[in-house]
Amino acid sequence: MDLTKIPLRLARVLPGSYSLSEHFAASEFACRHCGKVFITPPLLVMLEKLRSLAGVPLTICSGYRCPTHNRAIGGAPHSKHCLGMAVDIAVPDKYRDNPAYFIEAVETVVKEVHGGYHYYPAGHFIHMDCWVWPPDRRW
Repeated sequence: MDLTKIPLRLARVLPGSYSLSEHFAASEFACRHCGKVFITPPLLVMLEKLRSLAGVPLTICSGYRCPTHNRAIGGAPHSKHCLGMAVDIAVPDKYRDNPAYFIEAVETVVKEVHGGYHYYPAGHFIHMDCWVWPPDRRW
């Protein structure tokens, strides 16, 4: 089954111990305020493809955010983090000195899964989201 074709309404709230895929557990995406986990299948597909392409494990800095937590940290009012459609990932150590190679992998995956991204050089992380319009959005 192609997970990118699963309707958004099938996204679920999951227990933290739940294994989402071969490389990711639900606990990695848990809200730091309430502990809830909410993730859409296309986002997980995007992360698995990126992990495979980059050839290194990925560290999730921020996954799901409940509205309370999102407001507390100054997140965008309509953040895709609150919908389980966005994630912030650390630039892996392997790419820290030259993030362009990692960003190239991100761009490849974003085009394939129809998402967007933004690189934050000061924080050494990348925000990625899925199911946005237009495809391949970046800012």
